[in-house]
Amino acid sequence: MPAKMAITKPSLFSIANSTKIPPCGARDVVPNAMHSAPVMAPPNIIDGITRSGSAAANGIAPSEMNVAPRSQAVRAENKQLRKRIDAAENAAHQAMGTAATRADPDEHAELKADNARLAIQLANNVEHVRNLQQQLTETQEELVAAKQLNSDYFQQLKRVLDKP
Repeated sequence: MPAKMAITKPSLFSIANSTKIPPCGARDVVPNAMHSAPVMAPPNIIDGITRSGSAAANGIAPSEMNVAPRSQAVRAENKQLRKRIDAAENAAHQAMGTAATRADPDEHAELKADNARLAIQLANNVEHVRNLQQQLTETQEELVAAKQLNSDYFQQLKRVLDKP
């Protein structure tokens, strides 16, 4: 209300410079919020501040900090944990009498190549057996014919020798 009165009924002279606190009917009405900066939360991170235990605080430039050993250690630990999980899964499957559901891709590719090679070898062996069977049949027929011929010769020889 005093601010409204100050706007509608200005006084003729100002006492703002003669006192520290202007009276209720001060000539220039300015809300209190304009006298101070707006309230803001302090920043969470202030540029340039480093923790006392950090490498930067100890004089090591960020470009020279090596994070690879830590990440390599984490990778190695993850690899060991994966191996332990795989071993535990295999043991569980073996105990239950079920097959593991996951196959090694490299081993699968190797087995697939072996299977293709063995299929070709089997086809070649089947063809070879057929050829051998055909040769056996032909040899048996020749043997029967040779026996017959031999028998005929012996009969002729016997007739020749039996003639006086």
